[in-house]
Amino acid sequence: MAIISSILPVRGIVYIEFDDGRRLCVRKKDVSALSLASGSEYDYEALKSVLCRAQLGDAYESALSSLDVCARTEKQIRDKLKAKGYLNDTISAVCERLKQARLIDDKDYAARVVQASALSGRGKYAVKRKLISKGISACDAEDALETLTDEAQAESAYNEARRLLRKYESLLPRDLKNKLSQALARRGYSWDSIEAALGRLISDQD
Repeated sequence: MAIISSILPVRGIVYIEFDDGRRLCVRKKDVSALSLASGSEYDYEALKSVLCRAQLGDAYESALSSLDVCARTEKQIRDKLKAKGYLNDTISAVCERLKQARLIDDKDYAARVVQASALSGRGKYAVKRKLISKGISACDAEDALETLTDEAQAESAYNEARRLLRKYESLLPRDLKNKLSQALARRGYSWDSIEAALGRLISDQD
């Protein structure tokens, strides 16, 4: 058994501290529904289980509402539910249900991001950074990025270089090449793709 030592509300989220050092972060609604109070003694695991069951319905609906706005990764769903005061066990149960219904699928999400990014003038490294930032695993990111062939990346870098050429065309050839190289590198293209693109661009101008 553990005794609640403090209940601290912060913007709709309540932090419950126990005398044994354990802590729960839940919604204010959950605390009110169970009439939790400082000084009261509880079986920590039993209380967490009760809270989880009480949260499941709301957490699932909250996740669905988030997915109505746009597709999201599992990490994004977890982060949003965590910020709203749902317990980790609740969040895991919701994510498992969403995956079974194929409402979240990180592999599919990664594939669609790669496809869209390939059309927007972004190189493989930039796409990978975007995937990782959204919580896609390194393994799933690499699998999705396999569709970006070296030839496709070189073509994409060439098209981007042609678009950027107007911005730097007044520069001397050496400065022009440096500027284009830096711009393409910032967009996530490999040096091999950049060299191929600039070589083709120079050939066009000759």
